[in-house]
Amino acid sequence: MRQLCSAELLDEDRGSEAELRASLADLRRIHRWLFTESVWRALLRPYLPAWRTRPRGEALRVLDIGSGSGELALGIARWLASKNIEVELVMLDRQASHLRWGREALQRGDSASPASGDAATPPSGATAGCRTVRVAGDALRLPFPDRSFDLVSSTYFLHHFHGEPLLHLLREAQRVSRGVVAVHDLQRSWLGYGFIRAMSPFLASRITRRDGPASVRQAYTSSEMRQIARAMTWQRLKVRHAIPGRWSLVGEVGE
Repeated sequence: MRQLCSAELLDEDRGSEAELRASLADLRRIHRWLFTESVWRALLRPYLPAWRTRPRGEALRVLDIGSGSGELALGIARWLASKNIEVELVMLDRQASHLRWGREALQRGDSASPASGDAATPPSGATAGCRTVRVAGDALRLPFPDRSFDLVSSTYFLHHFHGEPLLHLLREAQRVSRGVVAVHDLQRSWLGYGFIRAMSPFLASRITRRDGPASVRQAYTSSEMRQIARAMTWQRLKVRHAIPGRWSLVGEVGE
């Protein structure tokens, strides 16, 4: 499948508030349908023993880039907290409204993570062992000092960047990480394209029905992403696949 780059409506806030809110709710449903949080658990499980040995009171600092409503990142942070790892989670997105609507959904109780089984919680200091902060900011100019986070993550986000902006984004993730950089994204393939088309009747927003296939068309294959990541100075680089039509990339940032 040839890569076809295009702007996506949700990223540009091109729609009514009701349509945009519905699209964010669609994304939360897609995460559940695809067991995205379970994929993240498998990716991060090898790091748990080292993270558990941190001194008491020293939180694992996590930055999630392109968080959207933030439900997925919060679910992962809750899971880490359930493993006796104190977590400070920073959720960053360019659209402050998306972060705000995600917090409101959480307060209403309609976006609790099904994999974690947690009830709805307040937006800050929400879960025992897990502190959360929401930041509206630019992923290409991360407003954080060098080596600020133990884990830098993103989900279904990298496919929005191509050429030099993609490399700059990866360099920014590397700059602010002192440990692990991990990304999970769509794989450009006819299988993934067909799957998102098949899901369209079950999606509430026209924005998601339009953006979903566009996301697959402009996504990277795992081999393309592995080649791009080699330009970074990451250690122990790993690429994993998830069905249908997804890949994950994990690397460690050296001293």
